[in-house]
Amino acid sequence: MALDSNHISRRRFTRAISLAALAPVPALRAQSWPTRTIRLVVPYSAGQGADVSARLIAERLSKRIGQPVVVENRAGAGGNIGATAVAHAAPDGYTLLYGTNATNAANAALYKAPGFTPDDFTAVSILNRSPMVISVNQSAAEQSITALLERARSNPGKVSIGIPSTTSAVVLGELEHRTGLRFLAVTYKGSPGAMQDLIGGTIEAIIDGILATLPHARTGRIRALAVSSRDRSSSLADVPSLHEAGIDGFDLSPWSMIAAPRNTPEPIVALLNDHIRQILADPEVRETFLKQSGVVVGNDSAQSPEQANAFVRSEVERWGRIIRQAGLKTE
Repeated sequence: MALDSNHISRRRFTRAISLAALAPVPALRAQSWPTRTIRLVVPYSAGQGADVSARLIAERLSKRIGQPVVVENRAGAGGNIGATAVAHAAPDGYTLLYGTNATNAANAALYKAPGFTPDDFTAVSILNRSPMVISVNQSAAEQSITALLERARSNPGKVSIGIPSTTSAVVLGELEHRTGLRFLAVTYKGSPGAMQDLIGGTIEAIIDGILATLPHARTGRIRALAVSSRDRSSSLADVPSLHEAGIDGFDLSPWSMIAAPRNTPEPIVALLNDHIRQILADPEVRETFLKQSGVVVGNDSAQSPEQANAFVRSEVERWGRIIRQAGLKTE
């Protein structure tokens, strides 16, 4: 049956009104957000590198949005306790995660039941990447990473090395896989205990982050031998990379991000991304990051949410592959 032009016009008008009614909803969500305190969950203990960086971001973000941004430390299970809490939180922009390569990439392969999956989050912004550092006690005979690796080769499974984090374990697993060496891994709940044992001579070496390493390296209590990134770190410019030391292409560096529960409205995610990108573009913030944690904020912080999510997906695959190759597993 033919339809007259008036009927067609009425139908188009009705459809246009319906679309107009629907279109502003996401925008309104962003315009009315935030109206109360935002929780930024850090899945690690207070004082660690993630906590220091998170508090800097929270302080600056609070000033920009006009609402308190409170850092909440929920440590345990390699970051899984805090990450699980955020994964199951309401996707309304009021609960965020200070995520890392561990919580948002490696733990899915490392733990049998972490309590969440990487798909339970949407990336807001990548913050930075920084290498892990292999160090020895200052009184150790080894003056180079090559010397340490040679001693491990001559003494398989006997050279003790402190492992204070998930990332440390994965870096060691990749190092052993790539070289065929075996160390005596000594696990710790965090950096302070591991560093204390290294300085005291209980263990012979350690793999730890920039923040934990720099103070002791600068005072001469430990000797940094190599970094895990492909290139040197500007914070330890005299320390070669494992790639430079002959492990061709070795490049495994931790990173951090701000993430939100899956299904958080896109306009809120986009607004948060814009705020954080501007925070990280501030020269004063960049200098503070460098002084506090030895981390150089780079181009990763300029990524859009879409680019950040693509980066995380690629890292989930990469860290998972390394963990499976090394045969690592944590209950």
